[in-house]
Amino acid sequence: MIPRAHMEHFRNPRNKRPMSDASATGEVEGRRPGETLKLFLKIGEDGRVVDASFTNTGDRQSDASASALTVLVRGLTVPQLEKLDVVDIAQRLDSPDNPGVATPAYEILRSALAQLKGAPSPYQDEGRLICHCFHVRDGRIRSYVRERDLRTVEQVNRWTRACGGCRSCRPDIELILEQERDRVATTEPGA
Repeated sequence: MIPRAHMEHFRNPRNKRPMSDASATGEVEGRRPGETLKLFLKIGEDGRVVDASFTNTGDRQSDASASALTVLVRGLTVPQLEKLDVVDIAQRLDSPDNPGVATPAYEILRSALAQLKGAPSPYQDEGRLICHCFHVRDGRIRSYVRERDLRTVEQVNRWTRACGGCRSCRPDIELILEQERDRVATTEPGA
């Protein structure tokens, strides 16, 4: 069952609009080529977020997490934004056990923070498309496997939504998991 907070943000997304005077914009690819999810942040003179909004040219599934994020970040400083985790956003949707629902919002926030620092998006050049149903690339899967110590396809799905549709990408994800285990084994002391 989908939590009520999630459905509320999905049915009535807050702050779904472009922002022409944003201090930073974060962007990630949608499920299909050409689709984008964008976050706009306006930082005030006191260093706090005074406005946040988003646009989405793709699958509306991402609207709920982006909407919750725009509400969550208002009044926060950049250092506080940097400490936000995907689980913090998922909790706003009453879905702390299903962080994959908040992954799109987490990624547009990370992209916007990179822009504030003058750095490229961490999701730029992510490599080969692995999950065609949810448009998840190789680099994104590897990043989550490393950051979250993921060990199973089910864990990868929970955090990235990859392998949540037709499941034809399962062998590719299993190979990535095996390669990442081998990488860790060869870099550990005594290996």
